[in-house]
Amino acid sequence: MVQIIVLLAHILMAPLVFSAEESVFSTLTAEQLEGYQFEQSDSKFQVTPLNVGQQAILDSQRRTVSDLMLRHLGVSRLKGKAADLDHFQALIQRKAIRLDDVTTWQALGVVFGDYIAEQHGLTWVVYEDELGVSKALRWQDTDNFVFPVTVFSKRIQFKETPEPRAIYADLSGVIKGLKRSRHVRNCPSLRSEWCICFSKSGIIARLNSVRVFP
Repeated sequence: MVQIIVLLAHILMAPLVFSAEESVFSTLTAEQLEGYQFEQSDSKFQVTPLNVGQQAILDSQRRTVSDLMLRHLGVSRLKGKAADLDHFQALIQRKAIRLDDVTTWQALGVVFGDYIAEQHGLTWVVYEDELGVSKALRWQDTDNFVFPVTVFSKRIQFKETPEPRAIYADLSGVIKGLKRSRHVRNCPSLRSEWCICFSKSGIIARLNSVRVFP
């Protein structure tokens, strides 16, 4: 997977929306990124297991998608197989979810996250840092996290058509890379500097520990 690594400085609270004419990025190759000296900071994060209420919310979101699949595809359940990605794509192609229905798009992100977790041995956790609280997938007892809940809703927000198989293929490559590069988990937390990795399908990786935004 070809990736372009870019460094975005001093815009921690700014929206990630830029015009083509803006030049806030400096391009780094993967090799340059590995040797880059990041500014150290005291930024911290906290990881906790899902509580009963949070687990209930995820289960409710899963039921929402199950109902959609039954009505539109005649499929009663997901099986953790590659065919699940085709079911997600079918829902999108049949316009089963209104473009303004952020809640249901995020529910689809949850079941997409379940598929990622099943394939890569990740676990749902609650991740909290200076940006807020998010449900995330964690790889073992490391500081490597994936945030799949908004994977579809963000693309819809920017008027893109999500392609679950392509998104999964790119994200899967990122996860495998994280597993191979354990030294990445020690990347310093960044308060004023962001490292953003854009792949062909729009995956964004923030190295704050390692935080991957699909």
